[in-house]
Amino acid sequence: MTTNPQTLPLRTEPLTGQPRCSRDHLGFSRASRPATIALVALLLTAGGEVARAGEAAPPAGAPTALRGTDASKGVAQGFSARSLVAQAEADLAAGHPGLAVLGYERAHLLAPRAPTVAAGLARARSAAGLPPAEASPAVRFMGRLDANEWGWIAMAGLILAGAGLVALSWGLLRRRGFLLLALGGVGLAAVGFVSAVEVTPPPNRAVVVAPDTVARIAPFAKADQAFAVPEGTAVTIERTYGKYALIASSEGRGWIPEGGVEVILPATGKGS
Repeated sequence: MTTNPQTLPLRTEPLTGQPRCSRDHLGFSRASRPATIALVALLLTAGGEVARAGEAAPPAGAPTALRGTDASKGVAQGFSARSLVAQAEADLAAGHPGLAVLGYERAHLLAPRAPTVAAGLARARSAAGLPPAEASPAVRFMGRLDANEWGWIAMAGLILAGAGLVALSWGLLRRRGFLLLALGGVGLAAVGFVSAVEVTPPPNRAVVVAPDTVARIAPFAKADQAFAVPEGTAVTIERTYGKYALIASSEGRGWIPEGGVEVILPATGKGS
């Protein structure tokens, strides 16, 4: 007499009536528990590093970002958004739109949702003769939070992913739900990490603060002119040579006096 395996009744637990898991399945779950716990520990460690991304200081080799006597004053004030806005307004009133743009850019890093900072930055760019800043909807959305906040969101995503993996490895019920929890946590962590990187300018991102700046093809005062760089323009400092800095902008690459450009991320006291 032959019996169709598909017609055999499932073995159930005597008390709960739930289907009994096979020994192979239980063995797999138990064997995967140490690896899952190690993976969760690794995820949480990485999440801690991501969450601290917004608090990390620029590298010691970054160019000095504060000018003259303002360095000690900036450190004493702790680079608060209010003090940076006040200094930017003073620079704009004094006819230095480049310094005003720099101050508002720094204030935006500390207070990305402050309407005063956004309005001041727009006024400073207009005073410098620069077009309004344009950004995609995704970049504008990311700019609503600072890098530290996005880092904590990424940390929360990693915690959710770790919780889902632990639940799966221990063979709890509703495996599909825990799988969705793990995948959703990974997705949230990815969004937080990418956004934190996007809203944090690189250490060599800078603003031209000197008026009538001309980029030259070589780091010498008598070298041929390459292009003009309006005051307040955001550029990237690639390297320095002597008293000149090689910048990259939408117009190209050229050398300008190092004193005419300042990085957005200020250097710490240890590195200056």
